[in-house]
Amino acid sequence: VALRGTKYINEQGHTHIIGIVRDVTERRQFEERQQFQIDAGNVFAASLDYQTTIDRILSLIVPRIADWCCIHTLDEHGKVVLAGALHVNPTLTEKLISLRSIQLEGEGDCDIKQVLNTSRSLFYPVLNPLMINLIACDKTREAESNEIGCHSLICTPLISHGEVIGVLSVAMGHSERQYIDQDWRMVDTLAHNMA
Repeated sequence: VALRGTKYINEQGHTHIIGIVRDVTERRQFEERQQFQIDAGNVFAASLDYQTTIDRILSLIVPRIADWCCIHTLDEHGKVVLAGALHVNPTLTEKLISLRSIQLEGEGDCDIKQVLNTSRSLFYPVLNPLMINLIACDKTREAESNEIGCHSLICTPLISHGEVIGVLSVAMGHSERQYIDQDWRMVDTLAHNMA
C-alpha cells in the first residue's frame, strides 16, 4: 500500500492523522515484471555460451517468478533433452531433474508433449491434484511429483524461425503462489527472447 496523510492535533491535544491508503499491488507487480524483463535481457546479452546462459536464466527465474523451472530443447536428432532445471529448494533439484528427464515415447500425456505437439502454451493457474502426473509424464511417479510440488504451471514453446526448438516450464509449488494472465504473457515473452 501507499500511505499519504497529514498529522494534526485537536483541541484536546490528541494527535490524529487524516490520510489516504491506496493499494499499489498491481503497479508494483507491473514494475517487478518490467525489471525482470530487463534483467533477462541483460542475461541474454552477457554471454554467447549456451549452457552459461541457460544456467543464468534458471537462476533469474527461480525464485523470482517460479518455485521451479525446466528448459527442454530438441537435439540434432529431434530428441527432447533437459537442458536445465532448478528448484527453489536445492535438495529437490536432483529429484526435479530425474522427474523431468522424460521419455516422450511412453504412454500418457504431459505438458511437454502437449506443447511440442501443438506449438501452443499451456497455462494452469491452479493445477488440481488429479493433474499432478502432467508434470511427470509418467503415472508411476506421482509421489515424486507431489514432493516437487506444482500448484500453478505455465509451459510455453521456444520457437525459432517458425520451428519449435524446445519448451520452457515454470511452476509454483509449495509456496502455493498462483500465476495470473500477466505472468503468462511475461513467460511467453521470455520464451520468445530465449528462442
